[in-house]
Amino acid sequence: MSLLWLCPIVGFVGLIILLSGLFTVEQQTRAIVERFGRFLKIAGPGLNLKVPLIDRVAGRITHRVRELEIKVESKTKDDVFVDLLIAVQFFVRETDVAVLEVNTIPGLTEGSLFPKAAAAAGIEFSTVIDRLIACTLRRAGRSPQGAQIA
Repeated sequence: MSLLWLCPIVGFVGLIILLSGLFTVEQQTRAIVERFGRFLKIAGPGLNLKVPLIDRVAGRITHRVRELEIKVESKTKDDVFVDLLIAVQFFVRETDVAVLEVNTIPGLTEGSLFPKAAAAAGIEFSTVIDRLIACTLRRAGRSPQGAQIA
């Protein structure tokens, strides 16, 4: 009995297993490769090879700039609860995380356009902040004690 009919099947299965070892990584991305659950290497962009059935791609890390927005509730010294939206812009490098910018209220720093427009109208930055806080307290149904509202 001849086993020649088995050769194409074994060859086909072997080719599928070999091709399962190829994987691609996009630009500005890195892939983490593990062997039996332990870190093996970081694969760069392009076509990469891993040992089939032994290695696996555990995850991918993008090097693009990302933004994380967090809503935080904080209590001030005068027992007022304030909700803050904090936006952090960052990207992951090979060895660490680079934080580009942290905004408590995006666009509200002394160098931003809104405070500059207020300064052009003769209103100081601290007064702008006081008025924003008072307006927020008024919307929340609380009385802004000691705040000057124009």
